[in-house]
Amino acid sequence: MSKRADAIAERIEQGGEALAAFTESLSEAEWQTVIPDEERTVAVLVHHVVG
Repeated sequence: MSKRADAIAERIEQGGEALAAFTESLSEAEWQTVIPDEERTVAVLVHHVVG
C-alpha cells in the first residue's frame, strides 16, 4: 500500500476506535435518543456508520 493509503486506513481505524469508545459510554436512554436533523436514533446512526 502507498503511504497515503496507509494513512487513510489508519485514520479510519482510529475513527472506529473512537466511535466504539464513545458508544460504550452511552446509557440505554442515550442510545434511543432521536437526532433531530436525522430523525433516527443514535443506535440506528451508529449501526449505519459501522456497516
